[in-house]
Amino acid sequence: MRHMAANKKLMARSSHVKPFLTDANKTERLRFAMNFLLPGSKGRHFFDNMYNQ
Repeated sequence: MRHMAANKKLMARSSHVKPFLTDANKTERLRFAMNFLLPGSKGRHFFDNMYNQ
C-alpha cells in the first residue's frame, strides 16, 4: 500500500524471489517425472494418473 501514496492506483507487487534451478536439480526433477511415464501402444507413452498414490 505504500506505493499508492504517490500514484493512487492499486498495482501488483511482489518481493518473492524464486531461485533458479541448478542443472543437477533439473536432471533430478526430470528423472522423478520420468518415473510416472507408462508405456503405451505403438511406442507412445502416457503419464500415470496417480489416483492410487
